[in-house]
Amino acid sequence: MKLVLNIVNQIRAQAFQRKLFNTLADEIDCQYGELLLHSEVRWLSRGRVLKPFNDIISIIDQFFKQRDEPIPELESSIWLRYFDFPVDITEKLTELNLQLQGIDK
Repeated sequence: MKLVLNIVNQIRAQAFQRKLFNTLADEIDCQYGELLLHSEVRWLSRGRVLKPFNDIISIIDQFFKQRDEPIPELESSIWLRYFDFPVDITEKLTELNLQLQGIDK
């Protein structure tokens, strides 16, 4: 989770980096134009950060490679397998939370 938050913060912290990432996402015709920030106050927001991050991980990897700042974890099959677990768990917990609140997705 720390690595994901660092990556998201690197992209969103500076307006120029954010614009470059959005331009790359538009060129590739990505369904997510923005990455969401995570708030430690609401732990269920992790699912809303992790799922889009997981869906566009190849675009994020490409973005950092273009900047000559590759992130080795994004290419590691072992790290990616371990990353899939919290993505799935937080997605299921978010769905369960919404069901318990009576909110449809």
